[in-house]
Amino acid sequence: MGLDLQFRGIEKVSRNNREWISQARTVAKRLAYEQGSVTSDDIHEHCPPPSNAHPNVMGAVFKDLGLRVVSFATTKRPSGHGRLIRVYGP
Repeated sequence: MGLDLQFRGIEKVSRNNREWISQARTVAKRLAYEQGSVTSDDIHEHCPPPSNAHPNVMGAVFKDLGLRVVSFATTKRPSGHGRLIRVYGP
């Protein structure tokens, strides 16, 4: 049930933000290969989401991108309140 809700949520934010998600995915892949890893913080810095985008839109960027989770880190963004985020690598 939980994964089904996750899938539906990602589908919904994807429909509403297709162009930005496409750009962000390109940036994510480039950064992963150039830097060796990429996080949602990197995407916020290099390709900020539209101001009207749902906060969960970042999940759509990394879903089925072909990168793997290599570790976890603490977000540097103040709005993230120090939560753990995934670090993706090629």
